Amino acid sequence: MLAGLIVVSYYNKPHMDYASQKAVKSWSAEELLAWFTSHAHEDHSQWLGSVVSVAGTVTFSDEQGCIFAPGVVATWETGYSPEQTLVGAHLTVKGRLVGFDDLFNEVRLDHARPSH
Repeated sequence: MLAGLIVVSYYNKPHMDYASQKAVKSWSAEELLAWFTSHAHEDHSQWLGSVVSVAGTVTFSDEQGCIFAPGVVATWETGYSPEQTLVGAHLTVKGRLVGFDDLFNEVRLDHARPSH
């Protein structure tokens, strides 16, 4: 019974509100990608799961997210999608850093929203 109560309470736990958290570090898209490509995978864990701010030029944008040159992919927070295309715009977003994709040479963020 206790295990069932723990499972139910964990399942009903409110989701983390990343948009309300303060960014622990601000990066340009170029700096962020350079850091991940120049440091060992063991070092990456110091930033994974952290809320960061990333600024750069948008090269692709849709209702799912956007891509900054030279290779930072940001997935929009659930329920959020910009009303206009952002391609070519200089944009700053805040989101959770979820990893580095060696195959595509991309840093990935989720729960992203434009910073003000």
